[in-house]
Amino acid sequence: MDSLGSNTEVDYKKYTKQIMRVNPRVHESINEEWLSDKSRQAFDGLKRQRVLTPLLRRGEDFVEYAWEDALAIVAQRVNNVEGH
Repeated sequence: MDSLGSNTEVDYKKYTKQIMRVNPRVHESINEEWLSDKSRQAFDGLKRQRVLTPLLRRGEDFVEYAWEDALAIVAQRVNNVEGH
């Protein structure tokens, strides 16, 4: 995710195959022992596939919507912003 080609180690639960964290792996000529926050947290996006099914936030949760409904809601919100 950081365009450096950073070396990483991925820790996951063996039986559920759920990624738990991504840590840097030492490589002095590329990333030393550092990893950007974006790269470290990018795995979280694998849990919710927002591209396949539109999800909109409702409180603390996400709710699935049909594409037509989700696009209509987004268009309405954009129009509300432009009006102010």
